[in-house]
Amino acid sequence: MYLESVAATLIGIAALTLLRKFEGKDKDTIRRRLQLTLSDDAIAIESLLGKLLEHNVNATLEGWDKEGSRRHLTFALRLPAIGGEQRLVDVLEHEPGIVRLHLDPAA
Repeated sequence: MYLESVAATLIGIAALTLLRKFEGKDKDTIRRRLQLTLSDDAIAIESLLGKLLEHNVNATLEGWDKEGSRRHLTFALRLPAIGGEQRLVDVLEHEPGIVRLHLDPAA
């Protein structure tokens, strides 16, 4: 009985190790946290998310705060590992109403 349980354990460990090799690990994407401060003349949040998606930047709105005439937004981003951050900055630089842009590594 002992030999059977050892053999079953070894087969299980080998199977899990083999399956781990095929697991998707998002090697070609990086995660970042984006904090934006928008003025009243900025575009709508849905339009901003659409523009980011057009440039292969997946964004999820994590937080929203309004202080007077300014909106503070926090996004979780998945960017392409090669050139993703530069593409993000290029897209957002030309948008009217963005007062502040802050990009951090994801926590």
